[in-house]
Amino acid sequence: MVWNVFKALFPSPKTIPAAIAWENDLSIRPVLHSKRTPALLQKATFDLQSKLMAKGFLTRDQISGLFDQPTRLAVEAFQFSNGLKVDGVVGPLTWAALCYPTLALNTAGAQDHSSDILRLQKILVKEGFQAEITGEFDRATDKALRRFQRYYGLRADGVCGPVTWTMMLGQRLVPQRSLWPWSRLSYQGERIAEQLLIIAAVWAGIRWNPLGIEQEELSLLAALVLAYGLTMVGPFTIEKVLPNSLSRDHHPLLRYAPYVMVGLLWSPILKAVTAALS
Repeated sequence: MVWNVFKALFPSPKTIPAAIAWENDLSIRPVLHSKRTPALLQKATFDLQSKLMAKGFLTRDQISGLFDQPTRLAVEAFQFSNGLKVDGVVGPLTWAALCYPTLALNTAGAQDHSSDILRLQKILVKEGFQAEITGEFDRATDKALRRFQRYYGLRADGVCGPVTWTMMLGQRLVPQRSLWPWSRLSYQGERIAEQLLIIAAVWAGIRWNPLGIEQEELSLLAALVLAYGLTMVGPFTIEKVLPNSLSRDHHPLLRYAPYVMVGLLWSPILKAVTAALS
């Protein structure tokens, strides 16, 4: 009874003719290029089966060099376990998930992915999203990856998974140059913007000091110059009072709170610096 009601509410779709199915399903269309040969397809099938075996989805005796039933089922199982569309078709996303690990700021160091991190950084540096290659998935790489993702219309989550790898390795559009100033800040431009925010945070602490520490009437320009100078000693002061506070993953609204505190305590900090230099 329940099954009959379910079928009535959700009828199964009608069979689609083969010609129409071909026209509407891009996933089954082959990638065509000048190096596509039967030998290349044979090699790719062996490579696919070897990678599926290495990940535990095929056994050694199931490696046949043919895209047979066990291989299709293994592909579907792999797609399901990696959050991909389960269709048994090995396209760019499935290849990316098979060949490249998922990298992120807090997980890249869990295993040895140094070669993949280098590959990622080389692409980011070549395209101007990152300034240097370090071999580590550090904060600079995280920010550069997010810039890349925003630039190409991806979710800017800082995770280099199958979708981002697919974009990086060539499956993308060329963005419109008119959008560059807004969607592609250079590495140096982002650093300058962050330094200006730090100066603004210190300046806010100086100008609106509720602690009553030598409430001298500083002019706007004098307070700005003082804030700029305090940015030189601010990080050292923060690390001395609150160890490791600058290295934590703060909420964006709390990111610059320690610098406001530097502005609030500008007078004692300035006296300590003056005494150390005298």
